[in-house]
Amino acid sequence: MNIETATKNYIDNKQVRHKSLGLMLIVDLYPSRIDSVRVKLANGVEMDCQLDFLDQV
Repeated sequence: MNIETATKNYIDNKQVRHKSLGLMLIVDLYPSRIDSVRVKLANGVEMDCQLDFLDQV
């Protein structure tokens, strides 16, 4: 996934799929690391995730 696709999913509040963790929402486009976003898992936990591990649903 690239930052443009991540931005569209963030604005539309659409879920994205992590390659091993499943579905999640993007909650912040600009965390502390480059090429990563902050995501929220189904159980409520938030973490930073590299864009390389995310795909569109």
